Amino acid sequence: MTREQQIAISILQYVGGKENIIRIAHCMTRVRVSLRDPGKANMDAQPLPPVPRRAGRITIDNERYGRYAGELQMTLVDLPPDDRVNVIGEVIEEDVSLLRFVHGGRRFCLIRW
Repeated sequence: MTREQQIAISILQYVGGKENIIRIAHCMTRVRVSLRDPGKANMDAQPLPPVPRRAGRITIDNERYGRYAGELQMTLVDLPPDDRVNVIGEVIEEDVSLLRFVHGGRRFCLIRW
C-alpha cells in the first residue's frame, strides 16, 4: 500500500468512513468535510504541537477549537501554526500545484489512484 493510500485510509477512519461524508466544500484557504453523523467521527481530537500548515496539508480541528473540533480540512494556501489545529496528512508533493484549480463555487472530486 502506498503512503497516499495509507493517508486516505486514516482520513476515512477519522471521519467515520466514506459513507459518513455528505459534502465536501471549500473556501479560499481550506476544504471542509461535512459528516452525516458527527458521532461516528473520531471527535477525541487531542491537541498536537502546532506546526506550519503548508498548502496541501490535511488538518483536523482539535478540542481547543470548540464547536469546530473534529472538522477535517485541506489547506489551499500556506497558513501559520495554530494550536487549535492538528496536521494529520498531506497531498503528495507533485499534486500540490493542482490546488490552484480549487475555487469557491467550483466542484471537484478526490480520486484514489
